[in-house]
Amino acid sequence: QCEQTDSSKSPVHVFSQYTRADVKQHASLADRVWVTYAGEVFDITEFVELHPGGNRIMLAAGGALEPFWALHGVHKSKHVNEILQEYKVGELRPEEKIKAEDRGGGASRGSERLHVEGAP
Repeated sequence: QCEQTDSSKSPVHVFSQYTRADVKQHASLADRVWVTYAGEVFDITEFVELHPGGNRIMLAAGGALEPFWALHGVHKSKHVNEILQEYKVGELRPEEKIKAEDRGGGASRGSERLHVEGAP
């Protein structure tokens, strides 16, 4: 959605707000692959095939990217963030952002899943 308040200004993109439960429902290619990062929500379905790390990106499907990106330094580049921004579909609701900060970004969920599946 775009909002335009003044004809001399560019439109401002207003994103939908989602809960972590909403994002969790998008954890497969059939349901579309959504992830969160820094309080934002991304539909990365079209990027899964392009991911240089192969299908490891699916480990974060329906959850937060932070735990995985903490393990792989290549993700901390401006270029990677620019690619991610192309897939932005929304933002976490404000109360969901606070929950993430309290839990340390949801790292426990991602770390457990990573451990169970044995990814490096």
